[in-house]
Amino acid sequence: YYVSLLAEARGHLAIPTVRNLVDLREPILVKIVSDEFDDLIQKSLKGIKSSEFTLSIYFGQNVAQKYKELSAMFFRHFQIPFLRVKFSYASKWNIKSIKALSENEIPEEHKPSMHEF
Repeated sequence: YYVSLLAEARGHLAIPTVRNLVDLREPILVKIVSDEFDDLIQKSLKGIKSSEFTLSIYFGQNVAQKYKELSAMFFRHFQIPFLRVKFSYASKWNIKSIKALSENEIPEEHKPSMHEF
């Protein structure tokens, strides 16, 4: 957040922007995104048997290719390089939370893929 704030103050193009980071803190935005992309979320997560699922997104991609379209959608919408989206299942899949990640929160086994992306 502070690096993006400083970059914007200097007139540089920051990714993510301060606005992108602030948007993640708005619960209503999570609800809007959940509703707007419901069909894609349901289609992408239909084969999951547990009641919770976490999607890690690195530059719009996930280590599992089957979540490529869903990951790209979140990246296009939020424009944040590292995201973690948590879903829960009741009668359908819903977004529980969306969080920007720092590089040290990325699991070691994901880092080679993240560098490739």
